[in-house]
Amino acid sequence: MFLSLNVQKYQKMEKNEQNIIINMQILSKKRFKHDKSVFIKILKFRIILFKSSS
Repeated sequence: MFLSLNVQKYQKMEKNEQNIIINMQILSKKRFKHDKSVFIKILKFRIILFKSSS
């Protein structure tokens, strides 16, 4: 009885860890997309500045 309880507990913990890892991956993907769009905006802005200055 006690052993099976421990196993269930452990499986639950493992599942939680997997969920946390998946969530972190999703967050980092979103974060990366956001950074990419910011980077592109900065690039466009620089190009406009460069064109207007020359």
